Amino acid sequence: QNHCLTNEQATPCSTKSERLARNSTSNKVTDIHAVFCDVGGVLNHTDWDGLDEHLAAVSDKDVDEVKAIENEYRLHHLDTGDISVEEFVKRFKDQASLRLSVAEYKAVLHEYVHWHHDVIDELRGVHIPAYTLSNNSALFITSSRRAWLSDVFDKQFYSHEIGARKPNRGIYDHALSNVEENPENAVFIDDKKDNLETATDLGLQTHHYTGQDDVIAFLETIRG
Repeated sequence: QNHCLTNEQATPCSTKSERLARNSTSNKVTDIHAVFCDVGGVLNHTDWDGLDEHLAAVSDKDVDEVKAIENEYRLHHLDTGDISVEEFVKRFKDQASLRLSVAEYKAVLHEYVHWHHDVIDELRGVHIPAYTLSNNSALFITSSRRAWLSDVFDKQFYSHEIGARKPNRGIYDHALSNVEENPENAVFIDDKKDNLETATDLGLQTHHYTGQDDVIAFLETIRG
């Protein structure tokens, strides 16, 4: 039975996802000539609960208030490129009375980001074109991190540079228009059902990430 992850708990997929079943991990794998891959949730995971508890301890807000403030500015402004990292931290500091500088906030954040090196190594070995397609920002995708990922990915597509977040169609259209790939012969890997549905609508094959072992096994089937 297919499962969809919500807050790291596996629950049965709803009937709304029947379209995704047509592009399941076992379909058309011999026709895959390129892979698009999410970053946060697939190539790494962030311990948001731990981070928010840490931030609450150095602010005047409780954990839920910190989470709400952080999500408002990160998801709706930082990830779309509307504001810079510095402006994001400034607004966060002002709203939550956060007692951290920009540099200190970045240092704390990266303590809670854990990279899936086995997945990245497997992607390095697929020997077909690979691209990131991620809701992200310069807070996570630093110049050094981008350089490191360029060893694995032919091109990198991030929401803060494009001005649109998944599942908005604009970010997919931008990526597809900047690569020479037939969507029907490409697979998109993501941990969120809504993001996969848009990809399916655009003709991409999809793989729902449910864990590192799962995606590594899938990548082994599409080696070029």
